[in-house]
Amino acid sequence: MQDDLSALLSASLPGVSLSAGHWRALLPLCKVRKLARGSVLFTQGQATPALFGMLAGEIEIRFSTVDGDVSVIEHVPPGRLFGLSSFASGHPSTFEALATQATRVVAFGPAAYEYLMDEVPGFARTNGRVRTTPSRCSAHARSLAPPQRDGTAQPGAGTARAQWPHG
Repeated sequence: MQDDLSALLSASLPGVSLSAGHWRALLPLCKVRKLARGSVLFTQGQATPALFGMLAGEIEIRFSTVDGDVSVIEHVPPGRLFGLSSFASGHPSTFEALATQATRVVAFGPAAYEYLMDEVPGFARTNGRVRTTPSRCSAHARSLAPPQRDGTAQPGAGTARAQWPHG
């Protein structure tokens, strides 16, 4: 598992390296999940239980509109982290994560995330600059929101663009 996590962190967080001691402490805190095609990792409206990392396969990031339509935002490939905004804030996720094929993800739950933030030099600084899917999905969801009851656009509607969280 260390090789898989090392490749993931190198791809997602360039410049962050873990010592042998870091790996000994971190590995027991991480959980690898295998998902069959069509399995839902977490649903829209649910607080994300972890920061997730793609090890193999593919996750489809999508959300449902108020009209019940499903909009696919992106397909997350191996080597990417996702779910940070909802996990870190405790707020409900603005999207659903669905495996489109046999998939392996690693969950950095609260203890693993706290360890990375507190003990791994550069993780907190670099993590704040990583492109994360939740912020991008929130902006996209606002752009597709129906008008308010008075017929005016929702705040932020039509202004969706990729965002880079700052912490």
